[in-house]
Amino acid sequence: MDVAELLGQIAVDGDYNPFSLRNLGPEGISMVRGALSSPSLREAALAVLATLREPFDFALVPQEKPLPMDACEFWYAVPTGDQEAVLDVFGLSSPVPVTMRMGRLAWRYGGHRWWLDHGRCSVIYVSSVLDGWTLVFGEPSEDFHTRGTLADGVEDPYGVKQMRANEAATRIVRRDRCAALSRRFGAAHLYLRSHGDSTTSRLIAEDGAAVRWYDVEVPEEQIGPPHPGEAGFRLPHEENPWPDGSFDDIIQAHVGKELALRFRDRYRRLRAEYNVPENCNAYDVAAQLSVRPGDIGPSTVVKGHGVLARTGCPG
Repeated sequence: MDVAELLGQIAVDGDYNPFSLRNLGPEGISMVRGALSSPSLREAALAVLATLREPFDFALVPQEKPLPMDACEFWYAVPTGDQEAVLDVFGLSSPVPVTMRMGRLAWRYGGHRWWLDHGRCSVIYVSSVLDGWTLVFGEPSEDFHTRGTLADGVEDPYGVKQMRANEAATRIVRRDRCAALSRRFGAAHLYLRSHGDSTTSRLIAEDGAAVRWYDVEVPEEQIGPPHPGEAGFRLPHEENPWPDGSFDDIIQAHVGKELALRFRDRYRRLRAEYNVPENCNAYDVAAQLSVRPGDIGPSTVVKGHGVLARTGCPG
């Protein structure tokens, strides 16, 4: 993909293939900078520069336009418009003003640059104020690099026990982080929704304590009763009431898109027949209690600009 095609795709679709940035050398970056003079391509060019952590003139950043932020898997939400306080409590520095499109692309791709040792943990996107909430995409260095400990002498030839210990330690760190945020801002939420599998969790903290925490991976550890934000749904780990094998005929007879469509239709029919509510994931809770990134649009009240900010990791 050449630079003109890349920028045109971003300008139209708000998306691009991150592999196209892997080998964008000085000549390509110079062409991106040249596009800053084009009003129709300026924001796209700025998004690429922000993703690659290349400097640019902040005065060129256009006025914020609320856009859906799809494919978000992990974020904090705090009910505040005090961006400096958010940067301070997360230990962030060197904020660079960005639009939502710039921040989304820079975080989604620049924050996951596989060719750097700290590609996933060196930058955080802090949103503008959205309906009174500030969203934070990413984690401070010390949180991201949390590691669990195994007892002396424990054999773990495949690293599975260490992975589980890391996950358990990370859950504690994230709960502590959310509780600390709520002490400062009165409340704080943490949402996780994987696009690769059914993993989902949410944490709601108020006045320094977790009032509700649920993780589908460890439902036995949940904190607090079901929250009003979960009303009308059921928890994802709860067993389905219909018989085992209710989808076997579909799985055996179909593949690909046809399988997915028939599976969805059968699932909907069984839910209606057995009067079963839909599962509740982090997106559903966020839509009820704060801001769901994918719902951001013209009706969202936006104040200020978001920023890309540095964590303590190099990159």
